[in-house]
Formats: sequence, C-alpha cells, structure tokens
Amino acid sequence: MIQGGFFMDIINRRFENGEKSFKIYQLVNDNGVCVEVLSLGGVITKIMTPDKEGIFKNIVLELEKPEDYYINDAYRGAIAGRTAGRIGGGKVTIEGIEYNITKNSNGSTLHGGTIGFSKKIWDSQPIKEEDYVGVKLNLKSADGEEGYPGNVEVQVIYKLNNENELTMEYSGTTDKTTLLNLTNHNYYNLSGDGESRIEEHILKINSDRICEMGDGSIVTGRLLEVEGTPFDFRLEKALGKDIDDMTNEQLAKGCGYDHMWMLNGDKNTDITFRDPKSGRAMDIKTNAECVVCYAMNFAEGEMLSCGKKASPRMACCFETQAPPIGFNNEFAEMSILKPGEKYEAKTVFKFYVTQ
Repeated sequence: MIQGGFFMDIINRRFENGEKSFKIYQLVNDNGVCVEVLSLGGVITKIMTPDKEGIFKNIVLELEKPEDYYINDAYRGAIAGRTAGRIGGGKVTIEGIEYNITKNSNGSTLHGGTIGFSKKIWDSQPIKEEDYVGVKLNLKSADGEEGYPGNVEVQVIYKLNNENELTMEYSGTTDKTTLLNLTNHNYYNLSGDGESRIEEHILKINSDRICEMGDGSIVTGRLLEVEGTPFDFRLEKALGKDIDDMTNEQLAKGCGYDHMWMLNGDKNTDITFRDPKSGRAMDIKTNAECVVCYAMNFAEGEMLSCGKKASPRMACCFETQAPPIGFNNEFAEMSILKPGEKYEAKTVFKFYVTQ
C-alpha cells in the first residue's frame, strides 16, 4: 500500500476469481493521500490520510479480503442504486403506473434491490489529468431490472486532487421515465484503521430539518425541525452526545442516528466531521438535497482488514442523495428522471488535519 511517494499517479491491478474478476485502482496524490477503488460495485476500500503526527491510516472500514465484496450486505464503500435508501413497501407510482420493486429489507426495497448497483461489475477506466487522477465507472441497467422501468445508463467518476479533495460525480440518462438516486456508502472512522469508536468524533451539519422516519425506517413525508432535539448539529458537538437518548421517538425508531437531514445548501460546507484525538478531519459539500447519517447502529460482525470485527458505532456513513421514498410515494418526485433529461449529482470530500 502506497502511503507516500509524492507523485500523482494511478496503480491498476486485477483481482482474479474466475468470471467475476474485477479491477482495483489506487489513486495517489502528491501528498501521499491514497484512494483505492474496485470496479466491483464502485467500492472505495481505502482512503489513506495522515493524522497530526503524519501517520497514514485508512479512514473507511474495509472488509478483510477482496472477495468479501461479492457479498457486502452492508454496502461498505459501494455505489447504491438505482435508488439509494428505502422504498416503502417496494411500490412506487410513476406517471400513473404502479411498479413493484424488488423487496430486500423487511418488505421494502433497500439501495436498489437484491443485486442493485453495489454488486455489479462496472466498466472502468483510469483518468489522469494535469490537476487530478481518477476512475471513470460506467454501467447499463436494463428495463425491468429489479422492477425499475427504463433502460438506464449511469456514470460515476471519482477524482482525487492535490488539495486532498475526493470528488464523486454521478450522471445518468434513461429512455423511459424512471427513478435514479445514487450515493456512495463509505463508512468513515477518522481515528484510522478502526482504532476507536466514533462517539467522540465531532459532527456539524448545516441543516434545520430532518425527514421524519416511521415504521420500518420508512420516511413519512413530514419534515421535523431539529432545534431543541438530539438532531441539532448546526453547531459542532460530539456525535455520541445524544445518540442514546431513547426517550426521543425518532432516535428510538433508528436505535440511534439513521436519518435524513435536509441540507440548507447556503454554506461553503454542508457537513464537517473530525476526530479531535488524531486530528483527521473532513468537510463535505454536495448539490444533493439531503444526507443520510447512519451511525452504524447495527453490525454483522464481518471481519475487517484492520483485524477487528465490525461492531456498532464503529463508523458513520454520510450518504448524500435525494430523500428515500415513503409508502405513499412521498418524495418520489425528487428521484424522477425522464427521457431527454440528465441526472447529475456531485459531492466533494476535503480531507485535512487539525491540531
């Protein structure tokens, strides 16, 4: 694993496993920051950044072996689609037609269905420009796949520059009105290599409202003010300060944070996440309407590359996207894509060190 080298470059290799072989890319900038990407699911397995002592560690949870990503039921590091999040009851009405989308989570659809984009092997190619290195990923999804209408073509581009910014650009087109709502599902732990849990990490979210969550973790369509609640992160506070306040109905429904914050979008930074102990920090800026913050309230105990088993509150996901869809089509209009239109979304993660 490259932890320095002071050159902007791409390393390309292949994991061979019969017909399911996939490519592995390492993007390295002049500062030694390294991002590793798989063509399987567009998974990001590593983001190597330094702490305040200059020690590089992986700030995303990585499964123990490359072949573990064929299963990856927790969507670690993957692209979630066609639709990120849940569709209540697996049913959605588009232009007066009801579609039944594959149900794969307690009678609802989660992150695109049984296979979804997270388990597909994407066409991929490296990109090397003067000011960034990257990977371009392309995928075609056929009409009727997982129950979604329309032949859809999507592209995701990951870019790493010398300002230690990782940009994720999503785009897509369709030949029939459909749904498209993509995100990346990294699990962030800024202590590095899962050294400590994330309750003491400091979080700030530029958001005044969350989407109310009902039964089965399905959105109701109502928006709730964060003021005076455990969901108020407009000023920095420790992620774990209020996370176990089960007197709050919304926290109790998610067993912690697993909610959609509607972003105000009026600041240079939408989200800040930092670890006071290591000094590692990141800012997030997106054009997406909301972010799902999932504080890993549940874990399957998978073995990780750091030698530990996945456990609750070991990381936090920041899934920038449109809101998920409720039992009665709530928020569905925000994921509609029509022929002749182009779906476009962008999120930038900036990594830095604080003292």
